[in-house]
Amino acid sequence: MDILIFSSLKEISQSLSDSFFKNQICSKSKKRFLEKEIAKEILLRSLQVFYGYTSSILPEIKLNKYGKPYFKDNFYPFYNISHSEDFIIIGFSDNFIGVDIELIKNNRNIHQIAKRFYTEEEYDFVKEQNFSYDIFYTIWVLIESISKYIGKGFSSFNKDFSIIPSNNSVIVNKKECRDKITIGSLISNDNEYKFAYVVENQNLPKIYFYSNSKFIPINEWQNVSIKYSKLDFGCSNIM
Repeated sequence: MDILIFSSLKEISQSLSDSFFKNQICSKSKKRFLEKEIAKEILLRSLQVFYGYTSSILPEIKLNKYGKPYFKDNFYPFYNISHSEDFIIIGFSDNFIGVDIELIKNNRNIHQIAKRFYTEEEYDFVKEQNFSYDIFYTIWVLIESISKYIGKGFSSFNKDFSIIPSNNSVIVNKKECRDKITIGSLISNDNEYKFAYVVENQNLPKIYFYSNSKFIPINEWQNVSIKYSKLDFGCSNIM
C-alpha cells in the first residue's frame, strides 16, 4: 500500500502554544524544530491509522550510511520525508521509496544553480527550455526523489545519473525506463509546489492531507489543490 501525506507547517503551528517553542531561539530554529516534531507526529499517527500500530512511541529508526532513515523492524513500511517552506510531505510504501517537494521560487537564479548541481545534459536541457522554472523544478524534484529512492540522497547529484523529462516519460541515462513515479503540483494560497514520489509499485498512491490529527482525502481538502500524473521511470543501472 502506497500512501502520500501532506501537511501545512503554518496551520499546525497556529494551534500550538508559545511554550511549545520555549527552548527554541530564532525563527529558523523554530521551523526546524517544528518540522521534526510534525514529522514524528505524522509518522506515529500513520502507523496507528493505516498499519495497525498500537504503541504511543515510534518504532526504532535507523539510518543507512548516507543518512536515509528507516524502521529497524522490517515489519513496518519504508518511508521518506521532505519539506519546503510551508509544506511537509511523507510517503509510505511496502518497497523502497523517495519523495521530494519544492516551493517554486520565481526569483531564484536557476542559471547558476543548474550550472552547479545539474549534469551537463540536464543543464543543456534547461537552457534549451529558456530556463523555464517549471522544467528546472521538475528536474530538481526528480533528482531528489530518485536519489532518496536509491538511498543516497544529495550525494547522487551530478554523479550517478542524468534525468531529462520527455512528454509523459522520463529519460534516465539516455534510456526510456519502465517503472513508475508520480510527479505533480500542489497549489496553496497562490504558491505552487512541485513534488515527486518514486516507488517500485505501479499504482497511484492514496493521498491525504493531515490536519487536527486526522487524515483527510486530498480531494476533500479545500485549502489546497493537487494535480498529478504517472510518468515512466526506472533503470536498474542507477541502483
